[in-house]
Amino acid sequence: EPGAAFPANLFTPGPLDLRAILVLEPAALWVAEAYDAERQAPLEDGRTAVELRTADTGWIPSFTARLGGTAAVAAPAELRTATLAWLQEAAANYRPA
Repeated sequence: EPGAAFPANLFTPGPLDLRAILVLEPAALWVAEAYDAERQAPLEDGRTAVELRTADTGWIPSFTARLGGTAAVAAPAELRTATLAWLQEAAANYRPA
């Protein structure tokens, strides 16, 4: 049981937080709970849009990659573009033999 010395939630939202919207496949829906999604909205195609708050979005491109195609950045546009560039750079390291 977390006590006063160790909070139950390690992330404390603040007024300067950035927001990111990810679209998750059902297999990645655990992200919403694990990262305390601010909002969730089921989509018609069975996926779920979630809004995450973070002090810095720099971790999101590599995090998306680790989710193996079960998550995509929807917004903001700058983060979506940065994530796509990160993924393309990573994929370039795996040229066919």
